[in-house]
Amino acid sequence: MDNYTVIHAEGLSKRYLIGHRSERYVTLRDVVTQRVRRMLGRHKDDGGAFQEEFWALQDLSFEIKRGEILGVIGRNGAGKSTLLKILSRITEPTKGRVTIRGRVASLLEVGTGFHPELTGRENIFLNGTILGMTREEIKRKFDEIIAFAEVEKFLDTPVKRYSSGMNVRLAFAVAAHLEPEILIIDEVLAVGDLEFQKRCLGKIDSIAHSGRTVLFVSHNMPAVATLCTRGLVLENGRLIADGDITKAVATYTAQAIGHHNSSTALLYERTSPVTSEAAVMRVEMLNQDGKRINSIDAEQPVTFRLHYKNRFDIPQCSLLLQLRSMAGPILMKLESDPRRTLAQTGPGDHFIDCTVDHLPLSPDQYLLSFGVTIYGVRMVDWAEDAAILLVKDSNDPELQPASNSNAVMAVRHRWNVTAPVLS
Repeated sequence: MDNYTVIHAEGLSKRYLIGHRSERYVTLRDVVTQRVRRMLGRHKDDGGAFQEEFWALQDLSFEIKRGEILGVIGRNGAGKSTLLKILSRITEPTKGRVTIRGRVASLLEVGTGFHPELTGRENIFLNGTILGMTREEIKRKFDEIIAFAEVEKFLDTPVKRYSSGMNVRLAFAVAAHLEPEILIIDEVLAVGDLEFQKRCLGKIDSIAHSGRTVLFVSHNMPAVATLCTRGLVLENGRLIADGDITKAVATYTAQAIGHHNSSTALLYERTSPVTSEAAVMRVEMLNQDGKRINSIDAEQPVTFRLHYKNRFDIPQCSLLLQLRSMAGPILMKLESDPRRTLAQTGPGDHFIDCTVDHLPLSPDQYLLSFGVTIYGVRMVDWAEDAAILLVKDSNDPELQPASNSNAVMAVRHRWNVTAPVLS
């Protein structure tokens, strides 16, 4: 069968209004005033709150052929999930249109499409019916679904009692085995264990070879590069690359490095307002001389300076630093110990240094996350994958790519709150 077009998108744009509206009766005067203000890109109600336009997607046009495995990649907030929700008919575009030829199964978040009060068995038949399949077709696939999901023991238990991993296994098994023409998968496979992820990736590959179409969103670049033949790269809601997956991944990588090497030389800077008790505001990376740097040599010590803000007096405040490979595994997780290194706990702006003597990392890009906990138990702020750590060429021939390891590294490090403030 010819590889005809199954998805045709033309000028897709999606707008959201960010802010708060006072709950009161709206008069004709309010409506006229609001429309005038919307023309200026901002809306203010009489309660003093603002609503600003945010375009999650802007003028996306593309075609997807039958049998393609398409990787949709980009940094957090680039618009990937919004695009998939439009293609799944969960939300409508503000502008533009999309034409879809064939049945679509979507796996966008844990338990998507499941009714929590129904059992696993009942949800399999419900999802199959939604996909337009007959009861006999579902029965033929039923045993394969159960075997793949490995939830036979809990088949007649309401899915609201399932763990997140069980939900994902069953949801993926249903979506993959009920033979939709188009399968849309967001970053939900990260919830499953490594063995299940491998089985899922193998199933995705076999689905595409059967002539069906797959849209795959993941931050796991090795998986994207291996599975997909074509990539769409999004940035700030715009399509910046569409083509061969190797070139698409290279564009994404260059984009990430470009964002990383900003003029401020900061690894991370918070842009959203602080609503929690405490939050990491910005992070910088320093060399042995206390100078800001954008990349590191694996053999040299490096200091991560975490600037944080306390809104109140917070006892037992701990700062966290986590590093993982682009392929997904966590490689390093460090947390300050209030019993040994007492972080500043009073209200206001503070910072704490974490100096690592040696990072056994091969040249590559890695993702950093930052957070704040209270008593080492309650997480009050978490900036996940907020920064990119770029490791330059190393002279150590024994260093292996960290993406080949699933083990958390034990590194010599120390926390320090007495470092001098940079001028």
